[in-house]
Amino acid sequence: MTRLRAHRAYTDHNGTEYPIVRDRSGWLLVHEGARAPTKEWRRHDGRWVRRASPDEVARGFRVSYRGSYRGVRVEAQVDQDGRRVLLWTTLLRAAVAVGMEQSDKGEARLEVEMDDPGLSLTEVRTPLRRGR
Repeated sequence: MTRLRAHRAYTDHNGTEYPIVRDRSGWLLVHEGARAPTKEWRRHDGRWVRRASPDEVARGFRVSYRGSYRGVRVEAQVDQDGRRVLLWTTLLRAAVAVGMEQSDKGEARLEVEMDDPGLSLTEVRTPLRRGR
């Protein structure tokens, strides 16, 4: 399986997808690399940022993951380093049968390695809503 991206918002800038975050004055594109992608990026809090244009915000989307774990429909979130995945579902009986642990919130959860052979995920892109 390929490396999954963090559950957050992204947008396209010059053919590359960057995380996009909201601050007090609007939206910022974020780049974690050692060098700025282009001259208009500035260093802020240990990362490169650039003000997002209205068109970039309009093209923005949130990333999440859905799929199955050993035949059980699940939603998923990747950990910080992209190696493990937290899975959850409300299909309790089926989930417990495949080793997931039931929580107090009416769902079952399990953390697995990204390359677990029983795991199959698809990236879901949801457009950003205006003002969010």
